[in-house]
Amino acid sequence: MVPLGICSAAAVRVGHAMGARDAHAAARAGWMAIFFGALFMSCSGLMLFFFAKPIARMYTPEIDVVNAGATLLLVAAVFQLFDGLQVVRPALFGAQATRAFPCWPILLVLGDRSAAGRVPVLQDEDGALGCGLGLCLALVLIGSALLAVWQAVVKNLTVTSSAATGL
Repeated sequence: MVPLGICSAAAVRVGHAMGARDAHAAARAGWMAIFFGALFMSCSGLMLFFFAKPIARMYTPEIDVVNAGATLLLVAAVFQLFDGLQVVRPALFGAQATRAFPCWPILLVLGDRSAAGRVPVLQDEDGALGCGLGLCLALVLIGSALLAVWQAVVKNLTVTSSAATGL
């Protein structure tokens, strides 16, 4: 929920800066949102990494379930940072870069193919780990792609702004 709040604030701040024709303020607002979203999610990932077993033990005393849950929490720890990078999506909308791609097909396809054992590297007995790794891979791709798109939008905005002001 914290990154969701950051997302909403980013969309408003970027939109206001764009309305004021201040590309540098829009870029700064977007980059700060990305920074704080990634920072919060990195802290969340570290908590999951260091406390995976105690967290899993809070839900069940069965050691097999705890081990499986802890393994999946380690996968979740990895994708936290990249999930936090998705904070940039509303900032893109605020910058009127609305040609965004839907992310759920990537998540669905990679998660399904991995769980079904169709990706040999991610194959396991029950499919849970494969699904988790597939979803992790999808979030890494999506978060990285959105960051690259934001960087291109910011570059375009600042170049256009500098050309318009004669700098």
